[in-house]
Amino acid sequence: METFISEVLTFKFNGSWHAKRSEIKAELSRLLAERAGRPSFLRAKAYSSLRYDSDVIFWFMSKDPDEIANAKAAVESLLDGVASVSNGFLSVFRQSRQHEPSVDNRFFVAYPMSKSPEWYLIDEAERKRIVADHVRVATSSPNNNGISSFTTESFGIGDSEFVVIYELSDIGKWVAVTEELRHVEARKWITNEHPILVGIEGLENI
Repeated sequence: METFISEVLTFKFNGSWHAKRSEIKAELSRLLAERAGRPSFLRAKAYSSLRYDSDVIFWFMSKDPDEIANAKAAVESLLDGVASVSNGFLSVFRQSRQHEPSVDNRFFVAYPMSKSPEWYLIDEAERKRIVADHVRVATSSPNNNGISSFTTESFGIGDSEFVVIYELSDIGKWVAVTEELRHVEARKWITNEHPILVGIEGLENI
């Protein structure tokens, strides 16, 4: 099982952005393409944010923490003076199966969450049963048309306990799946689910 560091960063542009927009977008595209071509990276992507609280989202996932730090510093350098960080999630992903990018899954959702202390006091076998029911509802939903998920952990390194990252092709169907999951037993122990980030792949719309 391979372990990856995941870094999700969002930026909000200021009034200086438009004067340098074309030049910076070209540099960002080159940066992402170069990182994506490295064997140590599982993901190196950018998304135009669909929410009010950010304009662009970056997602880097690599086996090498130094690579993550370098990519973060490179993005911050390119956006210096034209944008400021609005959100960030640092977490760890343990890959048990291969996640291949899908050309259809152009939407991105980063979903932070934490659970109550009572959850961790439940017998392990019972916790596994509850989680299995949650997974069953999600994967068997008729609205789940190829949603890819990455359950990452942020215990001790982030403000939440988990950051679940999704790649999906249809926002409406994603909302329907999420609504179905509101009825599962596991909801009883969820204490925090914000801020959720939503984006569409590419830099064309920024």
